[in-house]
Amino acid sequence: MNTTTPKLRFNSYNQNWGKKQLAELGSFNKTYSFSRSVEGEGEYHHIHYGDIHSTYTGIINDQTNVPSIKEVGPFECIEDGEVIFADASEDYNDLGKAVAVWGGKSKKMISGLHTHRFKPNQELDTRFLLYFTQSSRYRKFVREKGTGISVLGISKSNLSKLEIPLPSIDEQKEISNFLFLLDQKINKQLEYVLELESYKKSMAHKIFTKEVRIKDKNGEEFPMWEEKRLGEVATFFKGAVLSKSDLSEDGHPCILYGELYTKYNEIITKVWSRTNINNDKLVKGYKNDVLVPSSGETAIDIACASAIDVDEVYLGGDINIIRPNNDVNGSFLSYELNYLNKKDLARVAQGATVVHLYIDNLKSITVLLPQKEEQQKIVDFLSKLNLKIEKEKEKLEIIKEQKRGFIQHMFK
Repeated sequence: MNTTTPKLRFNSYNQNWGKKQLAELGSFNKTYSFSRSVEGEGEYHHIHYGDIHSTYTGIINDQTNVPSIKEVGPFECIEDGEVIFADASEDYNDLGKAVAVWGGKSKKMISGLHTHRFKPNQELDTRFLLYFTQSSRYRKFVREKGTGISVLGISKSNLSKLEIPLPSIDEQKEISNFLFLLDQKINKQLEYVLELESYKKSMAHKIFTKEVRIKDKNGEEFPMWEEKRLGEVATFFKGAVLSKSDLSEDGHPCILYGELYTKYNEIITKVWSRTNINNDKLVKGYKNDVLVPSSGETAIDIACASAIDVDEVYLGGDINIIRPNNDVNGSFLSYELNYLNKKDLARVAQGATVVHLYIDNLKSITVLLPQKEEQQKIVDFLSKLNLKIEKEKEKLEIIKEQKRGFIQHMFK
């Protein structure tokens, strides 16, 4: 047997690790191919490959929300301790991604569409295998063995050839326990971030529906808000033609329309992209401008707004630029469009395959405007919550990076 010494070791163990192929360390069991259309109230739950890609964080147990299906069994259920692999994806990042059913399973669960279901034997710890699938070594294997063009796949026979670095079962469990503690820290921090985001969303809704009123310096309520159409309080522009192929590592800071619903929240304080295109061909955005994407795959994509709070930025095509007059705080308007008028933005969008939001549609949207002093107080309150959320997200990323570092060193 080939042996290797890992880069990171637990002090109580001194043996070299061996290697075995996955086929020698357990067996593949029955899976099913039910689509999303069969989801509904039922006795059985299914692990769908799409949820492995986007929803589950690694461990599935009784607390995990696994969709039920209307199909009537009997079906062969997943046993506690099994690992489920996604065997299909549109990209290599999600191909072969795995979850482990571990630590309690009273639900009747089956392995669903585009999955491989694997039961480790006594030589292989379930969580050890799961954490190995999060290593760069495993990702390299998936890239080598994955097949396909528009849709990628990895077969059971190819997955069987996966070479697992194999310390003793006791060391595997010690490693698993250590990494599982990091997972628990990650999950706890993630829960805190989600709680803060939920609180911010709730407070924003209460503020913009005037269930909660911000007080002036004397503790009194400000005057009633005034109803206006966007076309009455702003001028409108379009961004220049700018695509991903125009981006570079240096040059002018710029924003593409798709980044508005993937990278930015209500206020833009840092710009992520740059372009070397001559700025005479670009449209400049200014502080207090509000940006709304003018096209997307769904109305939800384009029903978002971001206010500029940077000194220099250039704006790509398919961006609607709203430039408020002096009585309107752009950051306030951005918050209001996201929390009070989001449905209005989606409602006035047009199209089927590609959805468009035209400037004339934007001009017709009604907004409620308090005095500028109250606008600023609302912006200050919500921005403090945003800052808190961003700091907690940074803490979350630090813990995730620690875990990634341990795994990469462990399985080199």
